[in-house]
Amino acid sequence: MNPKVEDMLRLISRRWTLPVMNELTKGIRSHNDLARAVGADNKQLARVLQPLVHKKLVYRKVHATTSPVRVYYSLTPRGKAIAGFCSELNLAITTAMDPDLRGQRAG
Repeated sequence: MNPKVEDMLRLISRRWTLPVMNELTKGIRSHNDLARAVGADNKQLARVLQPLVHKKLVYRKVHATTSPVRVYYSLTPRGKAIAGFCSELNLAITTAMDPDLRGQRAG
């Protein structure tokens, strides 16, 4: 397997990564809103987001004009593609495990 693919699979299989990416498919989220939505504490979330930003799956926007400083996250086009793949993979595995779900589409 291509080493870049293996690297990406390792990244998305880390704890909290898929819930974070799934939440970001819904739109721009502040750090605190994202932490609440996925149930991670701020330190855990920061450890998840740092490599996602580094690999250009997630945009990080800092609003330093507010007090306190606010940080917002959203998916990049690459992140949207990976999140879409994960959604399709979830549907494929779910369907394979439960034949009654055949014919349903991710959505």
